[in-house]
Amino acid sequence: MKKALLIKLLLLLASASLAQSWTTYTNMNTITEIVSVADKLYCANQGGVLIVNTTDKSIQKMTNTDGLGGISIESAALDTQNTLWFGSSNGKLSRYDLSTQKWRVYNQFIDQNGQKLGLLSIFPDGDKIWVGHSQGVTLFDRDRNGGEIKENYQNFAGLISPVSVQAGFVWGNQIWIGTSAGVAFADKNDFNLLDPSRWTGINKNSGKGLSNDFILSISLWQDTLWVGTKNGVYKFNSIDTSFSFSGLSGLEVRDVGDLSGVLYAATSAGVYTYSSGSWSPITSTGLSSTNLNSIVKDTLGNLWVGIQGKGLASFENSAWQPLSVPGPPGNIFNDLFLDQAGKLWSCNYNFGGSVLEGQTWSVFDTFSTAFQAVAVDPLGQAWFATLGKGVLRNRNGSWRYYHNVTPVNCPLSPVCNSSSFVAVYGVSVDEEGNLWFANRDACNGTALVGLLAGTESTFVSFKENENINGTSLRSNSMPFCFVKDGIVWVGYIDAGLDALNYRFTLTDKRDDFVTNFPASNFAFALVASVAMDKTGIVWIGTSAGVYQYDPSSFQLIGVNIPPDFGPQVNSIAVDGRNNKWLGTTRGLVKLNSTGQFEEAFTTDNSFLTDDFIIKVLYDQNKGDLWIGTNNGLSRLSLPLTQPAEDLEQVYAYPNPFIIEMGTEVVSFARLPFQAKINIFTPTGEFIRELKTVDQWDGRNDDGKLVASGIYLFVVMAPSQKSSVGKIAVIRK
Repeated sequence: MKKALLIKLLLLLASASLAQSWTTYTNMNTITEIVSVADKLYCANQGGVLIVNTTDKSIQKMTNTDGLGGISIESAALDTQNTLWFGSSNGKLSRYDLSTQKWRVYNQFIDQNGQKLGLLSIFPDGDKIWVGHSQGVTLFDRDRNGGEIKENYQNFAGLISPVSVQAGFVWGNQIWIGTSAGVAFADKNDFNLLDPSRWTGINKNSGKGLSNDFILSISLWQDTLWVGTKNGVYKFNSIDTSFSFSGLSGLEVRDVGDLSGVLYAATSAGVYTYSSGSWSPITSTGLSSTNLNSIVKDTLGNLWVGIQGKGLASFENSAWQPLSVPGPPGNIFNDLFLDQAGKLWSCNYNFGGSVLEGQTWSVFDTFSTAFQAVAVDPLGQAWFATLGKGVLRNRNGSWRYYHNVTPVNCPLSPVCNSSSFVAVYGVSVDEEGNLWFANRDACNGTALVGLLAGTESTFVSFKENENINGTSLRSNSMPFCFVKDGIVWVGYIDAGLDALNYRFTLTDKRDDFVTNFPASNFAFALVASVAMDKTGIVWIGTSAGVYQYDPSSFQLIGVNIPPDFGPQVNSIAVDGRNNKWLGTTRGLVKLNSTGQFEEAFTTDNSFLTDDFIIKVLYDQNKGDLWIGTNNGLSRLSLPLTQPAEDLEQVYAYPNPFIIEMGTEVVSFARLPFQAKINIFTPTGEFIRELKTVDQWDGRNDDGKLVASGIYLFVVMAPSQKSSVGKIAVIRK
């Protein structure tokens, strides 16, 4: 009996893992803290944790899909039990046992309003872990109930509150914290540290010599406490609890520490060492940048530094050896496009653009501008809309500008206060390869510019309020444009939505017209995105929710989504089953083919990199959903949504279908859109017809649960041969 149950459980888990899987893509070149353990460096960074083997310089990446509690890791530390601790910006504390290589994540760090706290510093103390965060410091009991918060401290005598705690140090029986408003210390064994008077706070107004009180780092060297600030280093005098300025004026001292008996400082302008009362710089030869965040020494005696945005470097043979981590150029993914070859093109805002081919990232120059949108035409040319440089075209690695200067007849136009700043917020390519550009806030009123397919400079342009056969575009303050079936949809910040029907005759305006959807239709919200589903329904995402428009009936209605995930909808994608995937500021929402809410994904219940989603894109060929966020790129593999070419490929999962509570469902994988399923007994008795859904709840037409046994499902779809499969139902 137990063996049979185990087999059923394994089948259920296998079906679930097949149904969806997650992959995370992040930039790991901004190192925030480094912990040296044996021959490895564990590097906390804004894309996860990077593990560097100091012997051969090989690397390993760890992200949320490996068990880490967050993406942007702000702090790291090693305790006395060979356990690593990582603090993330999303309030999750991650515990990694180096012996068992197992993770445990604590999601307990929230403020009184339920907002997550950024975990900025970690300093272990025996079986206790002190965690500095954006509103103070927390004492965490490592062993009690498997790990739990003991107390939170937010008020410290002499300091304003709340304060963020960037650094900490346990010095004998004292706990020291470095905050955004000074330093504070107390007896760590005091049972009443919730009383602010139990703490001694020192800031720039205390008359104690601490003239800069934004503390970045704290360390002990030669029995003296040293404090790194946003403007130099200070040395503590324990006799009169005063500070004296030590040097490095004008520099942010982000990490100061005793490394093998030498006091080092990693600063915003390189590495320094302290000797005989003064600081001396170490050569910067070989460093890709002197903007440093952290410094350690490995077991071989080599120095390593973490660089802001440029990876790491080791100091060997009197020079720095850089180690850059391959990956995307940044963690903002504000637009995505899949070309015909399956390559994923990305806009990474201020970090430029990039393309993912297989597992290899290619990164482009930023051209000193922000990349806003991207599209690839049928010739394989990538077109990037930028905030200032107009449009950039990439043809086989060669770049060309499109703006008010070049080509000479290009109608893309600058904003009023700068003749060289051409803002293009959207780019879209139609079925014939014509390009459309959304020219934002052009001083001359230009709103939309079209470029004829296969040409270098055959343009058409439309200005706001220009007479287009008795209609007009109402604004040029648009965040995007989207083209489909000969219609360009243009959303506005405060003017609703327009649909320009150009009937695929791009250079002939005589039959063009515009349909206006006033802002009042969308509660005067910003219109952020448009998508068209497989039935021709237009889905519209706004800052006030999501709407659907039926062109056949001219009906526009609002669609309800759970308030926990709304109201702002930034992007919409439609999968092979006609499900709608909504990218919101609070997670990923799935509406089924009938437009009903089905499920939602957040960083708390899935491996989504961030809840603030900017772009969602569905790969019709592979069944993958790409999710661009403010903090990384996620790929949700949904192979079961990819329609089968042969109905024989449709199958049910989980199978056997075990019904315990009466709320379970069995799903049908790879069911084509508009297919329907009939359920029968083996003797041919009709049980249920499923017309618009790909799930069965185990009930018959009367709403009653069926008995245990074998059932047949018959799949039928237009222009396809029907197929028959079996489901084993087990009632418990």
